[in-house]
Amino acid sequence: MTDEEATRALLHMTQIWWQRELPDSTLGVWKREIAPRDFETVMATINTLGREHDFWPSFAQFAKVYVELAPQLSTPRNLEFIEHADGSVTRIVDGVTVN
Repeated sequence: MTDEEATRALLHMTQIWWQRELPDSTLGVWKREIAPRDFETVMATINTLGREHDFWPSFAQFAKVYVELAPQLSTPRNLEFIEHADGSVTRIVDGVTVN
């Protein structure tokens, strides 16, 4: 997503979870976390979390919902497969390990 889209996503998060003001440094960490991801999927993730949680989500909660929604809403920009010696495969979608 673009820098402007990342800023819009953060603004949307602060409007949903308005009860607690976060420091700029924390918002910066969140911006770096969401910036490499797909904007539409990030917004859908925020909306889903906003319906399910009264307070600001953790990175783990965000990543879990994002990964669940990503295949439904968009084709990931970065899809990696890592094959292991035991025959198992790890799938990474936009930098988030799926399995």
